[in-house]
Amino acid sequence: MRPLPDEFKPSSDSTQATPWPDLYGSAEGFAITRLADRLEKPVVVIANDSRRMKLLQEEIAFFIQDHSTPPLLSLSDWECLPYDVVSPQPEVISDRLRTLAQIPHLERGILLSTVPALMQRLPPSDYFLGHSFLLETGQTVVPENLRKRLQEAGYLSVSQVLYQGEYAVRGGVVDIFPMG
Repeated sequence: MRPLPDEFKPSSDSTQATPWPDLYGSAEGFAITRLADRLEKPVVVIANDSRRMKLLQEEIAFFIQDHSTPPLLSLSDWECLPYDVVSPQPEVISDRLRTLAQIPHLERGILLSTVPALMQRLPPSDYFLGHSFLLETGQTVVPENLRKRLQEAGYLSVSQVLYQGEYAVRGGVVDIFPMG
């Protein structure tokens, strides 16, 4: 593989933005993928809107050819306004939680986001990590403690789990559709 042309190389000051004018079609996704392959730190790509971010996500996923390529994360906005009657979609909440949980551990890779998503306030990472929990298949737990923890986290108790954010307890079996 040939080295990156100088115009694609990041500036010597790693905190500076590197603009890439005149990239057409999927060339931008290709250049981002090549840059992330060569850097030992995360690459943050800020798109103007969700539509552009999704397109970049598809392009980059196409150019990622093997498992040695750094991870691709995306932090989308809520896709609704704070004063809207409707709440954000469970899939959006789940995707954001998954990404926010991975960001503190991201040593290299690509993080896609939008301007509106980056303008939203977030709790500090230690708060976020302190209020999340990890469950594994086959793990032994006290059902009442788990039920309490799930309700505190906003999960809905149902008889049959169909959607993200729901859980059901049937005898000694706990069925959870996780958010994130």
